[in-house]
Amino acid sequence: MKHEISIQYIAGLIDGEGSFSYIMSHRPNKTVCYSPVIAVANQHKGVLLQMMEFFGVGHVSGPRDRSKCYYYQVRVISDVMYVIRTVAPYLIIKQKRARDLIKVCEQRTIDLEKSYNCPYSQEFVSMVEQYRGDI
Repeated sequence: MKHEISIQYIAGLIDGEGSFSYIMSHRPNKTVCYSPVIAVANQHKGVLLQMMEFFGVGHVSGPRDRSKCYYYQVRVISDVMYVIRTVAPYLIIKQKRARDLIKVCEQRTIDLEKSYNCPYSQEFVSMVEQYRGDI
């Protein structure tokens, strides 16, 4: 029998096994790319698939190493904002981190409203660097 997953259960998983981050990577043309990431690791693939079904965004991958963990990840900025806004009221440990990530994502959204290929504003880069340093 399939059990329905609740937002409270998801918040507990994220508080215990999840992370919010903004990763920086370098593209082949040497430009820097910043990406928000929500990740949850668990050895039970089914619960992560239920999370993905609950939100309707993200993907499940793994296992990648000897830990036998599967990973639920959300990387699209609008999807990250949706998941955080949905789960944040139920978080305990990671609530501040989640709300801070929303602020960074909102700044990037403001920049993108000006131009789709808008370069990263100095304000956005400063916010990301501060967010990444607050771990």
